[in-house]
Amino acid sequence: RAIILEFAARGANVIINSRTNEAEARGVEQEAQALGAKTLVVMGAAGELNAQLGKWPRVRITPMFGRWGYFVGDQLFACFPLRTKDTDLWIRLTPEEQKRAVLVPGFTPHRRFAARGWVECEVETSRDVGRAIRWLRRSYDAVIQSVEREERRSR
Repeated sequence: RAIILEFAARGANVIINSRTNEAEARGVEQEAQALGAKTLVVMGAAGELNAQLGKWPRVRITPMFGRWGYFVGDQLFACFPLRTKDTDLWIRLTPEEQKRAVLVPGFTPHRRFAARGWVECEVETSRDVGRAIRWLRRSYDAVIQSVEREERRSR
C-alpha cells in the first residue's frame, strides 16, 4: 500500500495486485487516484502471476489485447487474461519443452499457435499458479538466453 501511494504521489500510474481482498485493493485505488494517478486493480490468479513474474529480472508485464503480456525485451513468453473470469494461461516453449508439457494433465497445445511452441493451461487457484510457474520459468529461461545471444551479436 505504502509503495503504491508513494509512486502515485510522485506522478506514476500504478497497478494494484490483490489475490483476494478486493475491498482493500479498491480503497488503495481510490487513494492513488486522489493523488492523480491512473490505476488498474488486478485480482485473482492474474494478481498472483503478476506479483511472482514481476520479481524475475528483466520481465516487463504489459496489458495487451485483453491479456497481460509477459516480456523479456520485446520477446513475449506468456500471457494471461485481464478479466478475472478467464483463466487460460498461454506459455511459449521450445519444441522439446512443448512435447513434455502436453504430457502433463491440464496442459494442451494452444488452439491456434501450437506450431509456434505455445501451450495453454487453466490457472484458477494458487496451486495452479505454482504448477504453471515451473513451465513459465522454462519459457523465461529460453527467452533470456535468446535475448542475451542477440545482445552479444549486436555489440
